Order: sequence, then structure tokens, then C-alpha cells
Amino acid sequence: MNRVSTSLWMGFCALAVWSSGVHSALPSTVQKRMIPVGEWRGIRSYIHPESLRRTYPFAQFRVYTVFPPSAGTVGAIDTSMSVDCVAALVRVVEIVRYDRRGQVVSERLFGPETATRTTESLVGFREGILRAVC
Repeated sequence: MNRVSTSLWMGFCALAVWSSGVHSALPSTVQKRMIPVGEWRGIRSYIHPESLRRTYPFAQFRVYTVFPPSAGTVGAIDTSMSVDCVAALVRVVEIVRYDRRGQVVSERLFGPETATRTTESLVGFREGILRAVC
């Protein structure tokens, strides 16, 4: 019952956000909204800013949530900003970034417990791509 009510609530929020038509700096076909931490706190199956901060204590993130959350949907991550948003409805996060030689490097986070990469791999990179795989 709790799972059903949570799903209905998330669906309602996603519909409300989608209908608001908030556009990103990315191509106009991608719509996004930043979800404050408090709206999603306590939902264990989602990736929280606190989890990212524990995993990458020296890196800073601003995570944009993309609606609808579908495989291959692209949002943005900017490591120069603070962690104040949640990648809601995202169970697998792939961070695609560029190394110093301009090569594309990707990393998948399947949740805070399984993220094993060190902060050194992200520090110094200002921009990357957050790809939602639900």
C-alpha cells in the first residue's frame, strides 16, 4: 500500500513538473526541474545529494532531475556548484565527463553503497553530463 501511494504521489509530481514546461540550457526538447532535498528525503531507493557528498567529499554537484525519467534522457551536472538538489526517480546515474586530454570518461553510480570511484577522478572538471537510466 505504501509503495502504491508513493508511486501515485511521484507520478502526480512528475505530471505537475512536466506540465510546467521548465526548459534547460540544453536543447529545448529536454525539460528539467531541480527538486529540493526536503521533498525526497527518506526515500531510500533514490540517490540523494548527501550520498554524493559522502562518496565524493571534495567534489561539488548540482544535480538536475529530468522528466520524464527515461533511459537515455540527458540532464546536466556542474561540479562547480553546491549539492542542493536530488536526482529524483533515478536509480542508476551515469556521469559522463572529459579528462584532461579531452577523452570522454563515464562512470555509473548504482546507488551510494556501490559507488567506489574516488574524488580525484572528478575534482578539476567543471562540467559533465548526468544521464538518467531508470
